[in-house]
Amino acid sequence: MNPSLQGVITDVLREVVPSQEEKDAIRRLQDKLLTRAYAVVKQRYSIEPVFTGSIAKGTWMAGAKDIDLFLMFHERVPRDELERTGLDVAKQIVQDMGGRWEIAYAEHPYLRAQIEGHKVDIVPAYDVKDASKIKSAVDRTPHHVRYIQSALDKNLLNEVRLLKKFCVGAGVYGSDLKTEGFSGYLCELLVVEYGTFEDVLRAVVQWRPGTIIDVEEHHAEASLKKKFPHDPLVVIDPVDPNRNVAAVLSLENFLVFIRRAREFLQEPKFSAFFRLPVMAPSMEELQRHLDERQTRFVFIRFSTPDVLDDVLWPQLRKCTERVRTLLEENEFEVLRTGIWSSDVATVLVIELLVDELPAIQKRRGPSAFDAASSKSFLDHYRGYNVFLEDGFWAVEFKRKNRNAMELLRAFLGEGESELRAKGVPSYVAAALHEDVELATGEHVARLLRRFDSLRAFMYNYFHRNLV
Repeated sequence: MNPSLQGVITDVLREVVPSQEEKDAIRRLQDKLLTRAYAVVKQRYSIEPVFTGSIAKGTWMAGAKDIDLFLMFHERVPRDELERTGLDVAKQIVQDMGGRWEIAYAEHPYLRAQIEGHKVDIVPAYDVKDASKIKSAVDRTPHHVRYIQSALDKNLLNEVRLLKKFCVGAGVYGSDLKTEGFSGYLCELLVVEYGTFEDVLRAVVQWRPGTIIDVEEHHAEASLKKKFPHDPLVVIDPVDPNRNVAAVLSLENFLVFIRRAREFLQEPKFSAFFRLPVMAPSMEELQRHLDERQTRFVFIRFSTPDVLDDVLWPQLRKCTERVRTLLEENEFEVLRTGIWSSDVATVLVIELLVDELPAIQKRRGPSAFDAASSKSFLDHYRGYNVFLEDGFWAVEFKRKNRNAMELLRAFLGEGESELRAKGVPSYVAAALHEDVELATGEHVARLLRRFDSLRAFMYNYFHRNLV
């Protein structure tokens, strides 16, 4: 390892490795939780409480005060009983420890609590013996913990912390469907496969889309290429060989990660591990960017649907693509799009080269020497201005949609069922039907003044630069 890289890593480790005081505080709280959990469950239930997550695996980063306590039920317990009893037990545990709680929802409800300054998730799950035969998505988690505890050399725990922090700095950490990045478990598996943090990065710069990692060698590579033909990275789950741990990773984040790894190996920097928050720029600065681009921005604002991010963000992306397709089908060229979303409002950002088109539209037809296609084309456009151009038929006719705002207004003004029929996902369709604002020009500026985080988002939009 070169001295420069070693120096940076030493400095970063001081930031990411929990202090002994922090470790002791977490262990004390875990002991209390486990004691209380056993006291509650032994009264009525056959439930085994176990810790999961990065704390249980020993790979958590300093300052991360998240504890995951799973309540493991026998797989024969009915789903409704697991949910009802699991919440009852969780509430009793939190109440006995003087904490605060709220019910949160993933595939099924669980309890999110605050106890002694720590966030504690208490999650009911099935104690399945085979992780490939889970009854709910969370059932795999204890298997992941046991695998990492057995497969990851204890001397490499800090290498995982470095890799996680590097992903944070690159903006690609998180397996939620908003981020579409690297999960903590994926980082752990990369260290199991390659070794040290430096070894991981040196392997990463050789990656190409379709890279396959099968730590336990469950499959032949050819079968995996066939099974996951479109995933940029395939990392087979050691405890569930039919699952790609990197399934949510987007191609963009895959490429960003490779780029950042190459940059870091060439020039190690402490700053590569840290992502500074973007402060909302002034309206004057944003207005200058808007004016300099000489494009047309359209903001589609609506109230954010009250659903989980993992439900919301795929729908937002699909809706944005549907709007892009509508515009491009009508010959409005879309330069770029973006999505900003807060708890209360969402804005789909559409940047057009022009928002007004000429009255006349030309469409090119088949070769004049293609008799059958020529007849079909001429029959279809009978009565229009049809002519020959370089040996091909062409036709001119009055454009149906000249103005992008009018086109979007007509589309977004449809009823909820009509929007869904036209490809807008359910929760977004309902939100658009309930409350939608179509903004351009000064109305865009008004929305930017209203939301600080939207201004910060647009600053990032204007400064996307990987070089």
